[in-house]
Amino acid sequence: MRSLCSCLFQGLFLLLAIPGATAGNSESSGHPRSNLQHTLSKAQDGDVVVLPGGTYTGNFEIRSSIVLRSAGDATLTSAGRGTVIRITAPNVRIEGLRFRDSGTNISERDSCIMVEAPASGATIIDNDFQACEFAVWVASAPKARIENNTIVGTRQPIVSDRGNSLYLFNTVGTLAKGNRISGGRDGIYIANSDHVSIVGNRMRDTRFGIHFMYNDDCTVVGNTTTNSSVGAAIMYSKRIKLEENSFQGGRRHGLLLRGVLHSDVIGNHTSESEDGLFLGGSYFNRIRDNGFYRNGIGIVITSQSDDNQVVDNDFVGNRLQAKFVGSRSLHWGQEGRGNYWSGYVGWDSDRNGVGNQPYYATNLGNWLVFTFPVLRLVLESPSMTLLRRVESQFPVLRRAALIDDFPLMKPAKPPPGRASFTTR
Repeated sequence: MRSLCSCLFQGLFLLLAIPGATAGNSESSGHPRSNLQHTLSKAQDGDVVVLPGGTYTGNFEIRSSIVLRSAGDATLTSAGRGTVIRITAPNVRIEGLRFRDSGTNISERDSCIMVEAPASGATIIDNDFQACEFAVWVASAPKARIENNTIVGTRQPIVSDRGNSLYLFNTVGTLAKGNRISGGRDGIYIANSDHVSIVGNRMRDTRFGIHFMYNDDCTVVGNTTTNSSVGAAIMYSKRIKLEENSFQGGRRHGLLLRGVLHSDVIGNHTSESEDGLFLGGSYFNRIRDNGFYRNGIGIVITSQSDDNQVVDNDFVGNRLQAKFVGSRSLHWGQEGRGNYWSGYVGWDSDRNGVGNQPYYATNLGNWLVFTFPVLRLVLESPSMTLLRRVESQFPVLRRAALIDDFPLMKPAKPPPGRASFTTR
């Protein structure tokens, strides 16, 4: 009884302290929606709804432009049945709440927060999400702001049974900034959207940290992914600004670009991945000032990726520097500058920082390794070393190769440190 009186007093105090505010109360187990949904339904545009500490169970909907926040440790859950909160009004703000245990039906889009048109301008900030099939799903609603949330995704054994932590679909002008994400399927999935900004997020233990499909004029800056299958997969998109990101420990790719056009890939780092950069069917891009460190393969290039500006990148300590699939040799270099390759051995007689001889990033030995993977075991053996030397003396043996015409003698920048973060 004392606890109930205290809770009611706190709610009344907040109602009086904030003009236009509406206080919600914890719900009884017998009526899981009765109090909070009634409060949300009565709220008017501009109201501030403050929830005292407690657990609120149900499937709620916000139909007016309100602020929903917590006065303590308020937790919202659907107890594993459907979506927790559905937003259908513009300019809603949700902050400082805990979300737990949405439904798990992917086909029904079960989420902890669903933002649907015409709910433009939603702000979701400083919340904590756990065991949500989709933490936040933005569906055809523009200008959402999703910032500084902590998300621990689901961890079903089959990755395809998990939802994405942030799912942005058919949105314009949306911002995802400073979120910390672990688990789930993809950390941030963006599809059919324009002018979206993905800034300063940290993701780990996902399938794809960042996953783009059919997006244009978007920004991806200052993000970190760790221990994902793919750090970032940018696919079938145009005019993407991809800068100063770090992709570490990709089990397949650090960074994957497929069908990407007219984009800037500048100042990124990939390390300790199966391959640092996979470039397929992508052209008219600027790829510069990036670092590829200690990967199985520094860069993999497939056909129709021959018209890119690739310069001032560092390829350091990769087991193989490059894999090139093409019928004609591909030459890199612009205005007398190329890239730095840690395996390059050459002279710089005029001391301009560029080697006198081109660097063949791929060679006959590499082709043999990719054709017969068992040869990886003898990659650094005397016989393979001899093969490379013979090939260099007899160019007739060379296959179509990736050739850097102006290899740099020193790295363009120092290697980055390791990224780390924790989730609450």
